[in-house]
Amino acid sequence: MARRQEGFLTDQQYDNWVRTLVPYIYDAWVPFVTEWPGLTCRWGPEINKNARKGEKSQGIIYSKHTLYTSEAISQDEMGKGNSPKIVVATCDVPKAYLSKTDSCLGFHGTSRARHFRVEKHIHHPGPVNRIRECPQHPHIIATSTDAPHCLLWNVNSQPDARGGARSKVQWLGTAQVGEPDLKLVGHEANAPFAMAWSSTREVVASGAEDGTVLTWDLHDKIASVRARESLGQSLSPTYVLRGHSAEVGDVCFAPDTHHKLASAGADKTVLIWDTRAGTAPSCAFQSAHSFDIHALSWSSLEPHYIASGCEGGICKVWDLRTMQMVCEMHTEHRGAINRVDFHPACPGVLAAADARGVISVWKDKSSKAQGAKDGWRQVFQHLGHKSEVTDFQWLASDRFRDPKDPEAEWAHWTVLSVSARSPTDGGGSVQVWRASDFVHSEKATEWMCQFYPALSQSGLADAGAGGDAAGNERENAQRSGARRERSAATTAQPSEPMDL
Repeated sequence: MARRQEGFLTDQQYDNWVRTLVPYIYDAWVPFVTEWPGLTCRWGPEINKNARKGEKSQGIIYSKHTLYTSEAISQDEMGKGNSPKIVVATCDVPKAYLSKTDSCLGFHGTSRARHFRVEKHIHHPGPVNRIRECPQHPHIIATSTDAPHCLLWNVNSQPDARGGARSKVQWLGTAQVGEPDLKLVGHEANAPFAMAWSSTREVVASGAEDGTVLTWDLHDKIASVRARESLGQSLSPTYVLRGHSAEVGDVCFAPDTHHKLASAGADKTVLIWDTRAGTAPSCAFQSAHSFDIHALSWSSLEPHYIASGCEGGICKVWDLRTMQMVCEMHTEHRGAINRVDFHPACPGVLAAADARGVISVWKDKSSKAQGAKDGWRQVFQHLGHKSEVTDFQWLASDRFRDPKDPEAEWAHWTVLSVSARSPTDGGGSVQVWRASDFVHSEKATEWMCQFYPALSQSGLADAGAGGDAAGNERENAQRSGARRERSAATTAQPSEPMDL
């Protein structure tokens, strides 16, 4: 019998969506079902830009990326000596325009994709609520759990728990637990979710249930972590920031300095900190939401913008220049927003994941040339998850460049996302997906129409991927003829397209 929950597609609706729309609004889709549910996911470093050895025929159509996710386990499994795990995996991310048009038709979120491989399990003391990679050293990650500390891991040197590795392994009760490379201490209450790295220096921030925000400067410690010389050691915080009256839900750093950061939480307030000026908030958005704030994002391309998402399904964008709200967006079913993230390479693009299993993408439609303010509009929804989406991340490095045309450059919308359950209710669902450039990029549409006139004749160029119709699924379906033409053109390339 079809499962029906408020805000979720029924099984029949889901099948219809996959069959009728997915091939036309997605460029690629790589699903994977984990054995146990997970709460978090992150991109790791790109390993190489070529295929695996022995697959020369597909050598230029996908790039190999490391990614990190997690697996929780049941109480019964805990009793058997198992523990939650950090999962280190590799994924072959298809190059844009080189996937078969119908490669997504067979997707139901139930398969273990052959282009997704688990490389390592690392035992973890407690549930892995958040994983965040160090931007300067992406093989070093920080994790948060239901405890008053954060843990640092060098994933390259940690033993693989699948092989029964016992080196550097401790025991916590009856559960086998890996030993972190460094423990970040100082919280007096649990710090389960709020955690972030600075993009300019090896600095970590964490927020706790008692409203405090702590930062640790790891710049002088990172060499020890890389060499595994810090095992068993702990590090005290550099700053203790007090200003929230309730639990901190999320933290994020300014893109241009490690001294400035933002935090928000259950007191419905967004605080801005500058540690150069002391440990008091430098400014605040009081009563920013009517519900607890779960998510924050600071735009790296437009650093005057901060986005916040709350339990009531509302996302807001704030302007630090005027200390005013720029716009307010609502998710369709008002599901609690678990994460928000500005696109790192596309100005004016913001995505939010909610508890109803939807990732919504908004685009700034302000007519800056005319001085008008049209606001942010929803242009895409990812409905591939059939349970709460707990985390996602854009792939910043996925870009298109035409060496013969310097103007032909744009960033793709490639995303890694995770939900606690797969569509069959077994394990978790990890998905790598890329929205078709025709959905969101006017540059991509114009460029493709120059090479494939059939696209222009179909009316795709006139429709304009950047227009209001971009978020309308019916109009996307009407573009199916153009999508088939595009597929026929790309299959004429020297490399055979990859069937996911």
